[in-house]
Amino acid sequence: MEFEDVVNELMDSSSSSSSSSSDDDDEVYTAAEHIVLSDIVNPACHRGSVEGHRVVNRDRQSGHCRLYEDYFSDNPTYGPSYFRRRLILSNFIDLCLVYALRSE
Repeated sequence: MEFEDVVNELMDSSSSSSSSSSDDDDEVYTAAEHIVLSDIVNPACHRGSVEGHRVVNRDRQSGHCRLYEDYFSDNPTYGPSYFRRRLILSNFIDLCLVYALRSE
C-alpha cells in the first residue's frame, strides 16, 4: 500500500467516524488532521539553502572547540581581561544594531 493510499484512507475514516464527545470537537480535530495530512502529501517544493548556491563547509565544530579552549577551559589561552574586552565590544555592537533597528 502506497503512502498516499494510507493518507487517503485515514482522511476518509476520520470524516466518517462517529462522534465520541461533541460535534464541534470532532470538526476541529478533523480539520486539523486534514491540514497536517495535506502538508505531508503536498510538501513545499524547496526548503533550506538557496538553490544553485555553493555550500561552504565552515567547520563549526572546530570553531566551537577553539573558542572553548581559548576562553572557557581550565587553562585558557586568553585570560579574563581579553574575554571581558571582547564581550564589551560585542555588547556595544549589539546595542548599535538595536538602536539602528528601532530608528527605522
